Amino acid sequence: MSDPFITVITAAFRLEGLKNVIKDLDSQTYQKFHHLIINDNQEDIRNWAKNYKGFGRKRFFIDLRVRTHWFGAICRNIGVVTSFSYIKPKYLDYDNLWIAFFDDDNRWKPHHLETFVSEIKKNPELVLLGVDAELRGKKDKSYRHIRKLAFAPQNVDLGQLLYKRSLFDKYGLFQPSPRYRITYDWELIKKIHSGEDKKKIKIIHSPTFIYYHRRR
Repeated sequence: MSDPFITVITAAFRLEGLKNVIKDLDSQTYQKFHHLIINDNQEDIRNWAKNYKGFGRKRFFIDLRVRTHWFGAICRNIGVVTSFSYIKPKYLDYDNLWIAFFDDDNRWKPHHLETFVSEIKKNPELVLLGVDAELRGKKDKSYRHIRKLAFAPQNVDLGQLLYKRSLFDKYGLFQPSPRYRITYDWELIKKIHSGEDKKKIKIIHSPTFIYYHRRR
C-alpha cells in the first residue's frame, strides 16, 4: 500500500498556540500531510497570516470573517469538507486519506503521526486509531500523568485520534448543539465505536499526544 496522506485540521483561536502547532508539525518525523488552519474570525491570527511565508506549500489558511462559536465544531467541519480541494491529484487516493485534528492548546511529540502510520501499514484494514495522552499541568509545570485512551465520555480527546476520511461520509460530520456543547465530538466518536467498524479501531498505548490540565 502507498503511504497514508493526512489532512491536519486546526480550528484556530489562540495565536501563540497556533505557532506551537506549526512548530510541532514541522518537527514530525512523518511528513506526508498537509495542514489546514481555519481562523474563527480572530484578528490577531488574521494579521499574523498576512506576513507568514509558509502558506501555499503544504499549509493553507481559511479565514472566516464571522465567528462560528460552537467550540470549534463548525471550523472542523469546514476543514473536513474542503480538505479535498487542497490535496494534489497524485495524493487523491480516497481509500488512503486520513484526518487528524490538532488544536492550538495541545502539543504533539515528533513521532505522533509516524506512530499512527506504522500501525496502519501493519493493519491496513483499520479506520480509526488512537494514542494515549500525556497530561501536563498549566500551573504546576512539573505535573505529568499518562491517561490511557478509553472510548468513554471524558476519556478520549478529539486530537488523540486519526480518522479515515471515509468515516465522515459514512457517519456524518460533527453536530454541535446546546445539548452536547463541548462533548459534540464524543457523539460522533461513539457512533463509530458502536457501529460496524468497531473491530477496525486500534488503541496504541503510546502517549504522543500532550494535553494541558487546566486545574493543575
